[in-house]
Amino acid sequence: MPATTVATTLGRVRGYSTDRARCWLGIPYAAPPIGALRWQPPQPHEGWSGVRDSREFGPAALQHTSQLADELPGGLAGCSEDCLTLNVYAPLATVDTPLPVMVWVHGGGFSVGSGSQAMYSGERLSTAGPCVVVTVNYRLGVLGFLRLADVTNGRIPATGNEGLLDQLAAIEWIIANAATFGGDPDNITVFGESAGGMSVAALMTLPRAAGKFQRAIIQSGSAHGAHSLDRANRVAELFLKQLPRAVRDNPAEADRVALSNASLMLHGRMMFDEGLSVMPTRPVVDGTLIPELPMSAFRTGSVPSIPVMIGCTRDEWRYWLLVDRGLAKLDHAGFMRRLAFQFNTDEIAELISVYSYRKGESDPALTLCDITGDAVFGASSRKAALALAQHQRVYRYRFDYEAPGLGGRLGAPHVSEIPHVFGTLDAPGTGVLFNDTPASRRLSRTMAWTWSAFARDGAPDIDTWPPLDGTPGYYRWDLPHAYESEREGSREAFWRDIDDARVQAM
Repeated sequence: MPATTVATTLGRVRGYSTDRARCWLGIPYAAPPIGALRWQPPQPHEGWSGVRDSREFGPAALQHTSQLADELPGGLAGCSEDCLTLNVYAPLATVDTPLPVMVWVHGGGFSVGSGSQAMYSGERLSTAGPCVVVTVNYRLGVLGFLRLADVTNGRIPATGNEGLLDQLAAIEWIIANAATFGGDPDNITVFGESAGGMSVAALMTLPRAAGKFQRAIIQSGSAHGAHSLDRANRVAELFLKQLPRAVRDNPAEADRVALSNASLMLHGRMMFDEGLSVMPTRPVVDGTLIPELPMSAFRTGSVPSIPVMIGCTRDEWRYWLLVDRGLAKLDHAGFMRRLAFQFNTDEIAELISVYSYRKGESDPALTLCDITGDAVFGASSRKAALALAQHQRVYRYRFDYEAPGLGGRLGAPHVSEIPHVFGTLDAPGTGVLFNDTPASRRLSRTMAWTWSAFARDGAPDIDTWPPLDGTPGYYRWDLPHAYESEREGSREAFWRDIDDARVQAM
């Protein structure tokens, strides 16, 4: 049996073996960002003597409670500001050549979630390739993605990209330690979903990250998922107003309850009252760490020329039928009010036409889900894929396999592809977002193999899935699965004409 006690650059760690894989959980990759290190870039960890027990997950990042957090499949392992840890999964069997390394960046709107969620267990995926799988915790919400440098006149130097710097610090730790776990430090794939996919797009844009990973997979992500400086500063000003008066001048003294309450306000009512985006805390295009909006960098080719897999689910926003109670019972008047939040009168008329909405006949909730899902995920993902394909090898997909929940009303929603990639169809969420059936398991085995093949060689091991060229198309994941050609329809044409700044603000 291969060893589960190994030496890292910070000290020795003791993991454990299952019948599938060797696992090391809760390994620190940077110093705890607490006390004087709150809102600072990640700092090196001082290491430890002896053998560190790494058989339990570290805490998730501090985060506010919300309906989204409550619905996350798999739950969290407690929350703390001391959260900068990662989890490593490696095959039981040793191999003669180093394995590709897959680094997972979890989603959750940059505000909730954890690498320890059961759906992200790397045990099965690590055996599919085989490969080494790493899942990462990083700072979230107002501690990870809130720019305070300007509104505090530099008293707090937070750039709004501390969570992204955490992810980069984790990648650097993995490079230094991959060989310890049987991985190849020169063959690293960074992959993530939702805010994790947006993080991957942002990491591709970081000059400091160049050369530190060799492939990227963007699942249900966006190349528009970053604030402008003006928007970031407005969010920071609103955040300060939500703090108790006693700590507004020095938010570094705010306790976790005050931080959580202020964050909950930003991610709740204020999104509508103040016209904020659906993700008020997110990376910031500061001109330094992130020189330009990832979508702009994709268009100009000013990102590393690495292979990219990118895609989304067919019915992304229907996931919010589980989360947004108002959406589930939306009527026509509410549908029109929600459209007016983002679109002008002429655009609303065009949307109603191209999405074939008929008052009294169409379902307003499902139509709004289709529109919002395209706005935030589908159209941005398509634009990103076509832009990148002008400069590098890109493989595009769409996940169409339908979820069983709400009597089929969910379609193929956000999140539902993840357990098929990781092989975690027995995780919490079964029966709603996915099913643990022979058919689902067949699809899962193929997807896990394909993702790990891409990590190994920079191409999926499917002869009928070509890289994008001048003719748009995507690989449709369903039963059966196959490559689909695509032509621009009225929906695609509508989103093509919505400029980047508008999509960025959504």
